[in-house]
Amino acid sequence: MTKITRDVISDLWPVYASGEATADTRTLVENFLADNPEFAAEFETPVAFPAADGALAPDVEARALVRTKDLLRGGRWLRGVQTVATVLTALALVRFYADTLEIFLVRLGVAAIAWALFGVLLLRERRRALRATTPRR
Repeated sequence: MTKITRDVISDLWPVYASGEATADTRTLVENFLADNPEFAAEFETPVAFPAADGALAPDVEARALVRTKDLLRGGRWLRGVQTVATVLTALALVRFYADTLEIFLVRLGVAAIAWALFGVLLLRERRRALRATTPRR
């Protein structure tokens, strides 16, 4: 059987003091403190836990959903870049049959630049969003 140490009791104390401990944990802590009165004296001061306010704004879920969609698709301006890239690609392909090869290649090159810009901006935006939502230690 594993020996119960002061560190174990110290770790269990917040759960015990809040009244959320199971019966077995309460018994374990109480028995240990009964056998170690000098250690029990350290815990005589009552622990005050801050009140948890569980109230959320009524639209918090809707705002979280919109934020998630924006992070997945990119912001409005990023969708604008995507639209421009799509239109330029479509124009290049449609005009392929009507224009000379040089004009097609120019339009296709501009569309490729727009797609590359979109990709770079999308990656940058997602990295920035992930850094903003990652908890700091």
